[in-house]
Amino acid sequence: MKTMYEAKLVTNDGWREFAAWFPEGGLRGELVSPVGVCAVADGVPAAVCWLFSCPTAAGGCLMWLHLMATNPALPAAVRAGALRFGLRCVRGYAREVGAATILSSVEDARLCRVAGRMGFHSRQGFTISMQP
Repeated sequence: MKTMYEAKLVTNDGWREFAAWFPEGGLRGELVSPVGVCAVADGVPAAVCWLFSCPTAAGGCLMWLHLMATNPALPAAVRAGALRFGLRCVRGYAREVGAATILSSVEDARLCRVAGRMGFHSRQGFTISMQP
């Protein structure tokens, strides 16, 4: 069984609409949009998240990291695993392409510090609104 999530990606040129399927009860899925792929956590009731200006695998990994690592409803071990997974993906992507530009969540100082230590810099951001 899968759950349909309608999502709207807000960019500087206006709304872009897309949708994605999530495994029922799963911990993550993917949103595929005209500007790239973002991985997100299934079942997280966050309506609006500040995300990243880099519509790439690195941005998707940090988005997933943010939703998973900052969700107090999840067990601590799951949150810690999300942090490790996200950092491993971002490190791999940085090695692959040499550099990326990511705007981390303005509400999450920890992720801002993580992104800074990883050498990612803020540029232009976008928001995503998700509704089941």
